[in-house]
Order: sequence, then C-alpha cells, then structure tokens
Amino acid sequence: MAFYPSELVENFLNPFPGAPDAGAEPEEDFRPRQVRAWTENPEQLYSAAERRGLVERGMLTLPAKYRVVLVLRDLEQLSTEETAAPLGLAIPAIKSRLCRARLMLREALAPHFAARAERIGL
Repeated sequence: MAFYPSELVENFLNPFPGAPDAGAEPEEDFRPRQVRAWTENPEQLYSAAERRGLVERGMLTLPAKYRVVLVLRDLEQLSTEETAAPLGLAIPAIKSRLCRARLMLREALAPHFAARAERIGL
C-alpha cells in the first residue's frame, strides 16, 4: 500500500479513523500556562546569587551600631528621620554612621571585586 502526502497529513491529524476528532474542540478553551521568560541567563543568576552572598557576609562583619543603620536606610529604605527615631540618635549621627557603614562594607568587598576585575582584565 503506497502512501501519498495527503494521506500522511490525514493520518497525522486523525491517527484513529472513525474516532471523534480530538482537534474539533473550540480553540477558545485553550488557556496557555504562564511561562517564565527565558531572559535570565543561568550564569547571570548564579553571579547575582554569589554577589548577594558576598554582600550579606560583608554586612555581618560590620559592627552592630553601623549595620543597623545600613539595614534600615539601604535595605528597608527608611528615611533618615524614620531611622533616627527608634534608635534615639540625632540625624547627623545617622548620616555619619551610614557613611562609615558604607565605607566599611566597601573595604570588606574590595578584595573580592578587585580580584574579579584582574581576572577579566579591567
């Protein structure tokens, strides 16, 4: 028995002759799942997670009086006044501690990022 292209297409669309056509359902019943976009590169995801871990470990090395100000201002995004009130500190003290905390964190992270810059030739 020889198959012709039209018969192949018919067999592909309805592999069970005589059975109700599975493709006869209305198309409006089809609802695609929400699929996450593949825009993120796995290497970039890993790099971001590694960087996040470095920053977290660097923050844990800060003295508590600086770390709490850094967390409230930079992570919790509170204003200077909102940060000063619960800590019972003046606004200039908050600004000073925040500046020192950022500088300490920068020094703690510098060896990691300087080594990376040397590896990639910057």
